[in-house]
This record gives sequence, structure tokens and C-alpha cells, in this order.
Amino acid sequence: MRQKIICYIYDEAVKFKGIDIYPIKVSEYFEFYNYIDCLQIDKNSVPDVKVISMSYLDYLISISDANNFYYSKMVMLLKLCLHLKDFSLITEDTAGSIYESGKDLLLSELEYPEKDEDIIVVNRSGGKSWEEIHKIINEAPKKMFYFDGGDIVQIVKKNGKNFIQIKDEFYSSDDFDQIRKIILEQNDVEQIDENIKKEVRDELDALQSKLSKLTSSVKMCDFEDQMICLSISVGFTLDQIKDMTIRKFKKYIARIDNKLTYEIFKPPMLSGFITSKDKNFPLHWMADLSSDNKYSNIFVDEDEIKSKIN
Repeated sequence: MRQKIICYIYDEAVKFKGIDIYPIKVSEYFEFYNYIDCLQIDKNSVPDVKVISMSYLDYLISISDANNFYYSKMVMLLKLCLHLKDFSLITEDTAGSIYESGKDLLLSELEYPEKDEDIIVVNRSGGKSWEEIHKIINEAPKKMFYFDGGDIVQIVKKNGKNFIQIKDEFYSSDDFDQIRKIILEQNDVEQIDENIKKEVRDELDALQSKLSKLTSSVKMCDFEDQMICLSISVGFTLDQIKDMTIRKFKKYIARIDNKLTYEIFKPPMLSGFITSKDKNFPLHWMADLSSDNKYSNIFVDEDEIKSKIN
């Protein structure tokens, strides 16, 4: 098994207990961000000991209802990240092959069924051949559509505990924590810093928002225009950008911005108008852009305070 970080660097799938977890591409950006909030719930900030002691998987299931659909989002997200086959319309020939293989065949009078009640499940438990079943279906009052249920992703109870079934394998809540971590890291999604209390994080976020408004009146362009900016800057076609991973797309945008800033500031520094101590000046366009603390721009260094006082 290759180390996770190497897989992240080369945009390769991370292997975990028999499944492959793939990085999301730019072409899947909106679908991914429609589902990803199911992995970003701030569970441990809920002032309830029972909730804090629950696993993330158990909590996600417990709060899923008709209003938030977290469970459904989790299923769709896993199918997207694991490249699993989804529920889909199929031909009669494919339906016959599925039936003969012993798998469940799904039927509906609707071409786009929306509820479980719209689906009829047919299998070989009755002992009938495909020819017999096919004849019965064709004699139905209404035309029937055939569907493949896709790969299984569901919650099952084993010995009173929740497990995720993915295809024929079962994964515990601890396994889910690892899968969740991989998906977030792999796609460069910001994770909650649980070392900082929620109340403090909220205050810091508010301060950061105020600082951004004070230091810059520029509003960042939307995702579509970011794609165009990248295309203009490096000459990639939009199709090439759509085929990039989200992780690499974000890194390209950040690096291009840093390089441009460096090229703007370098001449005045060489001429002595500014110094390398200026915090707005990148020392090199290839300098490390990662930050150990997302709030570092609003924290004041002790030495800096002392130097200003003296």
C-alpha cells in the first residue's frame, strides 16, 4: 500500500481495506460540494455528552431526517469518491443477464422513479426462467422500465452497532472515520480544528472576515471565472482543467497568485523601496504556501509588539 501522501501528490486512488478512494475532478466539483457537508458536521461542539461520545457515523445517522438528508448525501458521496455504479436505466438484454445471474432486478412503471414504493424487485427465488418473467412483464397493463440498483452502499446493524456495507464488505465506525479523513485530505477540504473551541473559532472567523474587508475591497471571482483565470495564465484548455483534480486546481490558483505577487514586489525590493521584512512580500514565488494555523494572519507576534513599543 502506497503512503496516502504519495497518492495525494500523484492524484492516485488511496487504497483502504479493499476499496479505492479516488480524488475528485474539477468536472465533479459541484456534485462533490453538494454532498461534502455530510463530512463537515461539528459534532463535538454539541453541548451533549451523549453526542460527544458517539462515533461520527452514529451521529450522522441520528440527525438525518427529511430536512437535511445527511445519510443520503453520505451514500451519494461514497459512490462518487469510490467510483461505484449508481442506480441506472438498463436495456432488456442487460436485465435478462442480471436476472439470470441471480441478482435482484428492479422494475418500475416510471422512467424516473423517486420513491421505494415506485420500485418492484424481481429475483429468481420463485424459480422462473427469464423467458417466463419476461413474458409476464410484457403482458403487464403498462410498459415497465428495467433498472440496475448499482453497487450496494447502505447502513446495516451487526451486534447492535452500525456498519457501512459497501458492495459485499462491511466497515465499522472507526473505518468510516478513516474514509472520511482520506476524502477530506485528498480533496484539500478544510477540516475543523477541534483544538479550538467553537465559540473561539466563531469569533476568529468573524475577525478574519472583518480583516479581509478592511485590507481588500476585491471580491474573489466565482469558480467558473477561476477556471478561465487558470486557462489564461497557463494556457490549459477548459477540457484539460475539467480533467484536473480539485486538489491540483486549488494549488495552481494559489501558486499563480503567489508568483504574480512576487514578480510585482521583486523590482521595488531590489531598488530598496521595500524590504524583505515586509509581510506582504513573498520571499520567493516557490515558497511554502501551507499554513499550520488558518488564523495566523490575525494573530500578532509577541516580538512584533515589542519592536513597535521600543
